[in-house]
Amino acid sequence: MGNSPPKIAFLLDANISTDLLVQIETLARGIGNSSQFRARLVVFGSVDSDSAVFRRQESLRSCPDASSPQTQLFHLPLRQSIRLLDALSLARSQALADCDLWHCFSLSLLDSLLGLPANRLLCPCCLTLSSWPGDRLVRRLVRRSSSFAAIVCFTDDLRDALIAAGFPAQRCTVISPELFLEQQSLEKSAARRLLDLPSDLDLILADSHMSLCSHQQQISWAMAVVGQFRHRARVMFPGRDPLLSRIRHLDATLTPPFLGIYPAEKYEPEVLYAAADLLVLPATGPISPLPLFRAARARLPVVASDSPSFRRYLAHERNALLFSPSTYSVGSRSSRRIRPLAVAIARIFEDRDLANRLGGRLAQDINSSFLPGGSLPAHLALYQNILGLCPLAKI
Repeated sequence: MGNSPPKIAFLLDANISTDLLVQIETLARGIGNSSQFRARLVVFGSVDSDSAVFRRQESLRSCPDASSPQTQLFHLPLRQSIRLLDALSLARSQALADCDLWHCFSLSLLDSLLGLPANRLLCPCCLTLSSWPGDRLVRRLVRRSSSFAAIVCFTDDLRDALIAAGFPAQRCTVISPELFLEQQSLEKSAARRLLDLPSDLDLILADSHMSLCSHQQQISWAMAVVGQFRHRARVMFPGRDPLLSRIRHLDATLTPPFLGIYPAEKYEPEVLYAAADLLVLPATGPISPLPLFRAARARLPVVASDSPSFRRYLAHERNALLFSPSTYSVGSRSSRRIRPLAVAIARIFEDRDLANRLGGRLAQDINSSFLPGGSLPAHLALYQNILGLCPLAKI
């Protein structure tokens, strides 16, 4: 490291969600304003016009180092995975040369990093997880736990679940995300004009943080049920997760077909939340709190799984509707979730007084439990710990 500040490379892919990208951008800007570290943003993959990286690239270029805004944002190819790039080539690349720490934010890159032999990681590496990444990836993480200096979790529930799965507790830390309100709230009519959507749609919003394709599939099946009697019902799937191609294919086979709307990352989240009538969160594992914070700001009613992760924030019929598998239905547990989910969605559409009451109460409950401002100091302390700059600090 010499006498210069340690360099941290933030690794992300071009499909990253806006919410996660804003976390990275704000963290990089905070580091750039301090004298302790220097930050680099390294984007893997092709940056298309419907991506959050493309939409926010000017802001990204300026956030690590305002004095030289064009030198700290790098793009590297992503073929099928990082493992196809030789580790030595990575070390020699301008983007990662002389970096003292890698911080990974994208699940696709994490999957690729796990493909590198443990002795080929070129410097300490930590990663951020916003929600449960799936059992398969967690098993790989546990097997390769020695390759990572730390995992940053958005919630205590996520940390506890990783530890229960076998990841070392001393390498798991909780740093709550920041919610940055970058624009004024929109009226629903204005938001739908931006999205070019009719004003009379019954529009639900899916959570772009969900990484498990089965959860989006459950929304599609439930909306097919609702669509039998509410012909203006639609569901909006934001994000650029490659698994959304499966949802599009499923959508085309359902009756009625083509209920899905796929805005990718062309719009700020505030636009999507303002346009929606309902936020649906069918995830069963630990979740990111960011969708709930955004729903609270938009006073949007929420339908969510009746699971411990959601019960930390939500109470049935107080500030949300919680659903669980039907005891008397046949089929797998996933199949038994479809009808209760459809019933909860239909109930919100049919009872606007209930929807307004739940949205208003959610705004009170969530906003009172959110304390912003701690992300940057916590990250700086974590980096100091990993790099041995304050050996007595605890993660």
